[in-house]
Amino acid sequence: DEFAVLLPVSSVQQSRGAALKIMDSLKRRITLEDIDAWTGASIGIHLAEPNEDASAIMLRADTAMYAAKEDVHRRIKVFEPVMLYRRQLRRRTARELRRAVPNGELFLEYQPVVELKSGRLQGVEALVRWNHPSRGVVMPDNFIPLAEETGLIVGIGRWVLGTALQQLEQWRPLLPADGKFLLRVNLAASELQNMDLVDFVRGSLRKTGSTPGELVLEITEGAL
Repeated sequence: DEFAVLLPVSSVQQSRGAALKIMDSLKRRITLEDIDAWTGASIGIHLAEPNEDASAIMLRADTAMYAAKEDVHRRIKVFEPVMLYRRQLRRRTARELRRAVPNGELFLEYQPVVELKSGRLQGVEALVRWNHPSRGVVMPDNFIPLAEETGLIVGIGRWVLGTALQQLEQWRPLLPADGKFLLRVNLAASELQNMDLVDFVRGSLRKTGSTPGELVLEITEGAL
């Protein structure tokens, strides 16, 4: 589903004009039996430099194409050096994130959930943080989307659930006697698609001695 087009042009404007024609030609309705489908494209442009080899040209055009894919408002992008830097940083971050759980770099913070009328503490929400070896504490917005894209979110999510339930048990002597204290844990869309999710949650509860009524699983807006 990827194509390369080599054009004898001398300016970005000419390249954009050609890209727009390609985009327009792809914006047709295709009827498959009684179903209407529409196609689209993301186009990356790189104006080749003198003596630039083919692999470098393709890398830069490909990088611009992925930048276009990420920007829903601009489906045509011209290569800029910062795009390549971001792509390399993203790959490096993904490699480092893969080692974060086994290296013990993740930790949880707990946000209190308070009833405004009475001021009573009703529970906490477990929030994951990444203590990066060189970048310090990284907030979830800067690594959870990448974890979802790379499939690492399932392992991270299971670590979060297990660790939060263990913490709940450590707090047990301090919790209200009526048992009305809820632990909230977020789930990603890919976690919901795992067939063994229910078994894993059930096993985690059994392992820590927590009850199902104490656990609230929340899904993000993105999952919806």
